[in-house]
Amino acid sequence: MSRAAKDNVMLSTDEQEIWAAIEYWTKQLKQVEKLLFPVTLNILFTLIVWIGVYQTKTDSNSVFYYMLDPKHNHTTGNEIVDGMVNGIGCVLMLAVISFALLAMALYDYKRLVQMWLYMSCLLIIFGVFTSFIIDLFKACGFQNAPPILTTIIVVTYGTVGILVFFTKKTPLYMHQFYVISNCSLVSVFYLRMFPTHTAWFVLVCIIVWDAFAVLAPIGPLRRINEKAHEYSDQVLRFLMFTAEDTNDEPCEEIEATHKCIRRRKTACSKNDIPVEIVQKICAKFKITNDRRSDETNFTVYDALNDGSSVRLGMGDFVFYSLLVGKAAATHSAMCVAGSIVGILVGLVITLTIFSSDETSPALPVSITIALLLHFGIYLFVEPFYNQIVITPKLFILL
Repeated sequence: MSRAAKDNVMLSTDEQEIWAAIEYWTKQLKQVEKLLFPVTLNILFTLIVWIGVYQTKTDSNSVFYYMLDPKHNHTTGNEIVDGMVNGIGCVLMLAVISFALLAMALYDYKRLVQMWLYMSCLLIIFGVFTSFIIDLFKACGFQNAPPILTTIIVVTYGTVGILVFFTKKTPLYMHQFYVISNCSLVSVFYLRMFPTHTAWFVLVCIIVWDAFAVLAPIGPLRRINEKAHEYSDQVLRFLMFTAEDTNDEPCEEIEATHKCIRRRKTACSKNDIPVEIVQKICAKFKITNDRRSDETNFTVYDALNDGSSVRLGMGDFVFYSLLVGKAAATHSAMCVAGSIVGILVGLVITLTIFSSDETSPALPVSITIALLLHFGIYLFVEPFYNQIVITPKLFILL
């Protein structure tokens, strides 16, 4: 082979590698784009509720009774130590629940796992939402929430929520709305119930826990993949936000086949066709329908590894909003902006650089960057900025 031919082959190989890299990064950035907007929307909705309804104030009368709090009798006498103990305790409780659910899944207690998911969902769409509506009415100037109007709003929201989470009859955007809404309300609930410094230590501990749960060989989220093929993809509706789902499209084909079978049966019943022919036609369409049903019987494993759907866990939304909500409690716009930027930058890094064929933890990078930016701004940038602003005023007064 001549030198020119070899050079052409090398150039061709280099071009292929470049185009492959461009195609890969384009795909990754499209996935990021599909998640950045809902994450931002969730954070903004949390801020609206947290600031507009609750004025970024915790409820000292409703703090979890098992937590240490200087405002109650249960305390070590130091707010920092109280927060550290509370944060570690919360994550340990999360670990116990996660391993309990893992044990139930590994030992085929499917009903218990499903009941846990169902009850958690109902508790949020009825219980947490009711608490929010009552507080919203009080924030609007009502001494007590109107019982009839409150009941109508809660029943309507809850009924639609049941259709969204328990069936596939609603469009995807309805599920997306409920996930964003529910995660924001849960975040605000934790912001209200956690004592002063507890949320910060929860966020620090959750970085370690999320990395362990997803990446460690004995991590519950990693081990649960062993049973993912035994659960319908419907389970993911209770656990994850789906930016784009292509698995629901084949269901239309199945429904069309059902209609075709019903038309055939009706036509056969009206005409005097022998029963044997009718049975053969129906059996033929039943076999076709069964094949399509098998092809479209997606499991959790299939949904998570289909390579087209973009998903993010509901817990990720909750902790993102929890961090920004705590930043808002400092009444610093720069801290809030820094936290939001840190979360979004961390999400971009997670979904591009650290993404792989396996599930990647979405919290460690985002929470770490956001915490560093928040405390960097709060402890160093803001005091320096205030000093710059105050100094000219002092010179003017002098």
